[in-house]
Amino acid sequence: MTAGPEGVAITPEGTLMVLDGLPESAFILQEIRACGTTAVSMVAPTSRARRLASRLMPPYLRHADAIVGLPDGVGERADLIVVPESELGIEEGRWLQRHRPGARVIMWFWNPVSEPLALAAQERGIEVWAFDPSDAARIKGVRLNTQYWFASQVPDPREKLWDVSFVGRDKGRGQTIQVLESALRGRGLTTNFQIVAPPSRLPWKQSAESWIPYREVIEQSARSRAVLDIVQQGQTGMTLRAMEALYLEVKLITNNAAMLQDPHYPQDNVYLLEGTELPGLEDFMSRPIAPTSEMVREFYSFPAWLRRFGTGIS
Repeated sequence: MTAGPEGVAITPEGTLMVLDGLPESAFILQEIRACGTTAVSMVAPTSRARRLASRLMPPYLRHADAIVGLPDGVGERADLIVVPESELGIEEGRWLQRHRPGARVIMWFWNPVSEPLALAAQERGIEVWAFDPSDAARIKGVRLNTQYWFASQVPDPREKLWDVSFVGRDKGRGQTIQVLESALRGRGLTTNFQIVAPPSRLPWKQSAESWIPYREVIEQSARSRAVLDIVQQGQTGMTLRAMEALYLEVKLITNNAAMLQDPHYPQDNVYLLEGTELPGLEDFMSRPIAPTSEMVREFYSFPAWLRRFGTGIS
């Protein structure tokens, strides 16, 4: 057990994870439960939370069975409660504070931190944690942890079908990704690019109109020799694309210069993008992959991620 900042021991069994209820979170829910942690989909325990759910959540989730109060007995012995990054997450956190007195409540940001949302959470006694060092430096009181992943998600060895894959949301990067795909193809590389966005925003044929199951994202990444990682402006933390590359033991092509400073990441597997000229890319792609050590896999595991809410990153 690890003593947290508030003096409470942190264990998987003593943690309650509340996820956002989106379809792509379903596999995470299963994996977290397999680690011995109680995990539930989005809950709306108060009338205000239900109004927020109706306003903020996609139509196909507004009447889901998950949007209910937390069942009796679930997480009642939790010392650590983690809620998602949203107004609804704040409402859930406040309700859980009242019903689980003494527990630490944390809002975890999977994405770049919204400062107004972070400050609103802190004003209500909810800790704010993020994976990006730039957010921790930019916003007072934001604490830093890494991303996490599950080794059990690594599929059996797959035949490589493409040189470079990108499967992810647009997030304002669509045009950049399209230009890079053309540059990669110009170097004779095969690509598999699927960008989740409405067709009105991404008119080219590779765009996807709806979400892609995360297991399919993993499958496509595993069948590639490298994955493309394009971070948003100002972002320096390790993304899920980089985490997938690490566990799947495929190469990483990224515009995130901080990856070359990460002491846990195999540097030989990282190619830093600096424009679209792509100098030395052929040599990079021809080199053997550097294997990921078990020590590194453990560092980014879910149980280790929980422990860092008590110890910080070392």
